Amino acid sequence: MGRVTYSDFKYWYENNGELQEIFSYKDTLKNYSRLPLHTVDKSIDAIVKRSFEFFSNSFSGNQGLIEAFFMIILLVIKKAMETPDAMKVVCVGGDIQWLSAYIDGILKEMYPDSECIFSNTANDRIDGCSLRVVSLLSGGSLPEKDGSTVVAVKGHEEALIDCYTTYDFGMVDVVTDYREVAVPEYKLPERSSKAKRNIRTVAAMTPHNRAFNNSELVKDIGLVPYLLYKEEGCKVYLVGLEKNTDYPAKEFVSGTEMVELEGYDLDSKKKWIEEMGHSIDCLMLFGTYDDNIIISKIYREVNPYGVVYLALDANSYWINNIPRFEKKYDEFYENCDVISTATKTLQKFIAAKWKMDIDVVRCGYYPVGIDTVTVPDFDSKKNEIVTVGRIGSKEKRNDILLEAFAKIAGEFPDWTLKLVGPVAEDFNEYIDDFFERNPELKERVVFTGEVTDKKRLHDEFLESKIFALTSDSEGFPNVIPEAKSTGLALALTNIDVAKEAAGYGLSGEVVPTGDVLSLAEALRKLCSDQDSLKEKCKRSFEDYQDKYDYKKIAHELYSVLNSADKKVSTNGPLISVIMPVKNNEKFFPKAVQSILDQEYSNWELIIVEGMSTDKTGVMADDYSKADDRISVIHADEWIYESLNIGISKAKGEYITFLNSDDLLMPDALITAANYLKCFGTDMFLFAVNSTECDENQNILTQDADKVIEFSKEPFVLEGDAECRGAWERIMRAGLLNNQLNVYKKSVIKDVRFRNDIFGADYFFNLQVLPKVRSFAYYPKCLYRFNSYVNVSGMNASVGKYYTYSHGMYNDFYLKSIELFATYGVLDENALSMFRQIRIANFTGELVSYTYDSCKLSLEEKLKEMFAYTNDLRDMLIMEGRFEDIEELALKISYKLISESSEKVEKLVNIKKGVETLFIDEDPDIEAIHRLTFDYYNPAHIGVSRLKKLV
Repeated sequence: MGRVTYSDFKYWYENNGELQEIFSYKDTLKNYSRLPLHTVDKSIDAIVKRSFEFFSNSFSGNQGLIEAFFMIILLVIKKAMETPDAMKVVCVGGDIQWLSAYIDGILKEMYPDSECIFSNTANDRIDGCSLRVVSLLSGGSLPEKDGSTVVAVKGHEEALIDCYTTYDFGMVDVVTDYREVAVPEYKLPERSSKAKRNIRTVAAMTPHNRAFNNSELVKDIGLVPYLLYKEEGCKVYLVGLEKNTDYPAKEFVSGTEMVELEGYDLDSKKKWIEEMGHSIDCLMLFGTYDDNIIISKIYREVNPYGVVYLALDANSYWINNIPRFEKKYDEFYENCDVISTATKTLQKFIAAKWKMDIDVVRCGYYPVGIDTVTVPDFDSKKNEIVTVGRIGSKEKRNDILLEAFAKIAGEFPDWTLKLVGPVAEDFNEYIDDFFERNPELKERVVFTGEVTDKKRLHDEFLESKIFALTSDSEGFPNVIPEAKSTGLALALTNIDVAKEAAGYGLSGEVVPTGDVLSLAEALRKLCSDQDSLKEKCKRSFEDYQDKYDYKKIAHELYSVLNSADKKVSTNGPLISVIMPVKNNEKFFPKAVQSILDQEYSNWELIIVEGMSTDKTGVMADDYSKADDRISVIHADEWIYESLNIGISKAKGEYITFLNSDDLLMPDALITAANYLKCFGTDMFLFAVNSTECDENQNILTQDADKVIEFSKEPFVLEGDAECRGAWERIMRAGLLNNQLNVYKKSVIKDVRFRNDIFGADYFFNLQVLPKVRSFAYYPKCLYRFNSYVNVSGMNASVGKYYTYSHGMYNDFYLKSIELFATYGVLDENALSMFRQIRIANFTGELVSYTYDSCKLSLEEKLKEMFAYTNDLRDMLIMEGRFEDIEELALKISYKLISESSEKVEKLVNIKKGVETLFIDEDPDIEAIHRLTFDYYNPAHIGVSRLKKLV
């Protein structure tokens, strides 16, 4: 009679002194369930132990049945662990109907969508069944072969079953045709190499509730950010150094900004990221720790546009003990833009287990403390095996290395073993015993102690030929890349990175963990053939150059970070884009293409087409047929009524507008969606790049830098007081000059654009402003407003004279003041801002008299100019602008006069005064005096010139 036993983290079937492994907790790359293997209440180990207790109680006194049904559960769990997908189990036989409910509960812990159902007969066709548990105790039969695995319980006296493994438990047997199957691979999508970002600031934060220690500055958490500074020119913050503490390794990462926090609790880290996160393009986190989970969430709120990079910093053992059934872990990984692991093996495992896109960013070596890495010379190396680390620590298993060396030392008398690193105090007893058993090795086994000098440590590697690492478990040991950089062949125990690091045999040997004989044989193989060893050493260095050079690794990571998609939840808000268009077949397709090229896909485009006489209408209909996100409304209306029509038809939670001759940048909607998803604000403000361009939309001039200069920092405002307090700042930055923002539909659905003036967008925003309870803004020009140079038929309201301009701009001024006064935010700063805006608009009014579209007579133009200047005289004086506006008015007057053949009757004094100012070398002061105080010059334009002459 056999039994199930447990030892060395494995479950065994034992019978007559022979052991057969059932499954092992050490096979960490085989657990594809969502549960950790062990260490927590919700784990595979907890299920196993609970099951044994359950059957012990159910079959008390009948050890055979306890063991048999426990074996069934182990096989069910093993089968479930080998797939990342939910599975269906069928229990067959009336005497085990009760078991189906128990197995169903187990499966749902491992995969929520799994199930176990009951069937009376073995051959019921059940779709998706991958395992059948069958009772033959009451005369049932095995099912016909259909591809599913069978586990059956039968009476011991019944005949053996061909092709089934039998486990004897006395009165009953468990039989199975279980065979391990290959795990289906998760196909990782190909990442585009196209840069979507330009990362210039990076912050790497200590993941622990302690400061960085000195050695971490020259490991991945310090070196990768440092290389982004040194090689890519990024500004880098290393956040979490201890105050008043000596860090000798600082010299190796100089140039980075090393941030000392008030403390290393979560609150200190939160405070820093809240204050600085908006200016950080990329937050680098290391490890799935609670602090990192919270910090990433805060960073995403402060800077939805930023990149969160997570280096998992975990081996398969740790991966298997992350409780993915907890929601916070799913949310954390979803929140990260780029997640990496250190090996291809782990990438494949994690991708299949978690169905998650994951990159490989290896740990590498960078020459810290030495000038450069040079090609190692094998012939100058000693016959020496070296290991480096915390000698004697439990997980390093240096005893395995010592015992293996002792077994081969007699065969290779010219070889030595060197152990570099501090020796654990409790390991000294073992060392004494080792030398007592092997006194002849005292001169050939060298313990150097700790080596802190980086050059000396590198030299220890350079002198040797073989690097040995005998750990039971490791993440990615930093010593492996350094060993490869010095051209050492590797002898490794089978940790996650081992086979890949050893080049699958080309640059080293891999043996099972804890196996002295296998390690001895691997060392014997390496030491016995110098030519083969030399080739392995050469391959090891080449592998370093190709895969483990940290400069190359950091450069490739930088490209990945810059090409990362802007992250937004798949259920981000629907954004309706409204585009009015008429007779614009040349530029309309480019505007539509800028929507189709958006990195965010949850949008609808509503084209309000104005019954065009060219091909525009047909093109709009074609777009609608090709993409069901695009709809067309044909209506012969001017631009602002077209916008009103579009708003009434919009289905989106948010609405924005795009002129048919302008462009949205590819990341415009995803940037808005990130903020809107995070904060749900009523309005997202676009910075607009106003350009002058040619007929091919090549930019001739632009003001992007000037626009961003007004408001360099992103912001989120919430609540009436905060929003109204920021009205002046928002208007001063020019963010409300037009309708080119993203609005919550519920806020604007009852607001209409006026359809009688070209400045209706400003009036629209004045009506919307008091309804907005929250704003968001990101300092990047996401909209390109095009003004076309020498392109006929374009720029509907640009380069035009409108008879109502002066009254419209006065209305802007007065209504703005009225709005601010109504809501209690009008002060002298706001008044000064409105005066400055009014004066800026007035300069445009003056210039408009020179346009061909202005059909007024010369006298009418001059009368209006001089009268309107007088209208604003007090304002101009208050803002110190009278003299430069006066000069502009005189220059435009002279241009009009000099280019006109019209005679003037009532404005003779004005004409002569202007001419003498610009034509005569010795201006006629009397003529200038008559100009200045003429009846038709109530603003006394020319008085400044007169004062200077007199």
